[in-house]
This record gives sequence, C-alpha cells and structure tokens, in this order.
Amino acid sequence: MVNMIDETLIGSAINRNYKDTPHILFDILGLTKMELHESINLADAATRGYLGVDSPNLALAFIGSGSIIFGLQSFADDQFVDKLAREFEVLSFYINPAEEINTFRILRGGKCIRDNFSNDQFQEIGEPLEIEKIEKDPTKLIINLLSRHLRVDFLKEFLKCDILIFKHRKSFLGKFF
Repeated sequence: MVNMIDETLIGSAINRNYKDTPHILFDILGLTKMELHESINLADAATRGYLGVDSPNLALAFIGSGSIIFGLQSFADDQFVDKLAREFEVLSFYINPAEEINTFRILRGGKCIRDNFSNDQFQEIGEPLEIEKIEKDPTKLIINLLSRHLRVDFLKEFLKCDILIFKHRKSFLGKFF
C-alpha cells in the first residue's frame, strides 16, 4: 500500500487539528490574508503539484488528531518550522520516490530531537528511534511515523482526505498598484 505514494510529498505534520479554525494556525505562522481557494482530492492536489516543491500556495490536510502543511517551505524554511515547533510537536518529512529521498525531522519544544538526514555537510541529530531499527524501508518508516504522530492509519485517511488550498487574499488596492 505504501507504493501508492508515487508523488513527492513535502510537509510538516503537527499534533493539533485546525480543520475548523485554520485562521488560528495562520496567525501562529504569521501568515495574514489567507483565503480558501479550493478544496480538492488528493489525486488532483498531487497532479497540480500542491504537495511538493512547486506550489506558491499553502496546502493543508486535516487527518486524525493533526494537521499537515504541505510544501517545501514547511520543511526547509527554518523560520517557518521554528514557529511551528514552538507551539507543537512537529514531524517534518520529505518523500521523493523518483530520487529515493526519504527523510524526516522531529521537533519538540522548539528543538530538533531527531533528524535522520546526513550527507557530507550534515550529520544526523539524535539517536535512531526504535521504529527506525525495525522498519528498514524509508518510505514505510515515514508513513508509520505519520500514523503515530496523527494517531490514525495515515495512508488510509490520507488517500481519502480533501486537501484545502489557500492563497494570499489580494487587496482592493492591489488592482491599482
């Protein structure tokens, strides 16, 4: 079933569900003037690139006890992630099946407690989790971490959830300038 993720997924999952109050999440992140653009299914969101690197919009999914913010900013922008980590337990993830890149980061209390990425410039942070010792498939590992973090069968719920796409609201004055 994990092979159903064949698109790049980049995001940060937080341990609070803001389905009914996304504006509170936007306030925490310092994002103003956000408005709902559309609600679409997972397949359309993936096809249009909302779940990966290329989207300038903010894509949100509400699954189980949490919320997922998709896009490169939610993974790679340290200021963005730090704002989340001060308020929530955060599981940031990057799944790219085409390039076989699968990495995750866990933040608690504003600090990174585990980052499994390493290369010539970066070293892993923290000790491997028990689940890392058991699950050797990196995509399945991240799916299992998401399931635990959101307290739900992630794949089952993710495949049937709607993705909400938010855009910055344009002001009336924007038409003249």
